Amino acid sequence: MRISSWRLRGVLGALSLLVVGALIGLVGHHFVLGDEGPQPVADADAHRAAIPVFAQALGLDDDQVTSVEAILSRHQTVVTEAWAALHARLQTSADSAHGEIEALLSAEQRDKFAEWMGRQHPSSMPR
Repeated sequence: MRISSWRLRGVLGALSLLVVGALIGLVGHHFVLGDEGPQPVADADAHRAAIPVFAQALGLDDDQVTSVEAILSRHQTVVTEAWAALHARLQTSADSAHGEIEALLSAEQRDKFAEWMGRQHPSSMPR
């Protein structure tokens, strides 16, 4: 029995998409989320460290600096909460994709997949 070339191409294409998707997920997880989970896009300490340079560049007086600090502090909570929610959605999606991939694999392949994922990025393993 012979597999048609179109069917073989389709299967290879689908597998290629899965591999590319997994790699993009791993790279995204590593460079965007890091090993420690969600990182604030810009944390309060970074804002505080930048304020003196910002104030000097714009010639801000003390009242303006205080106002800028209050604005950044007020908005930081929203940014941090949004980033945490985004991280949770990304993690859920990655876990779902991993589960779907595992469902396609034999028991031996699932073991190899788990080992491969562990080597690629230990923090990406399902929780």
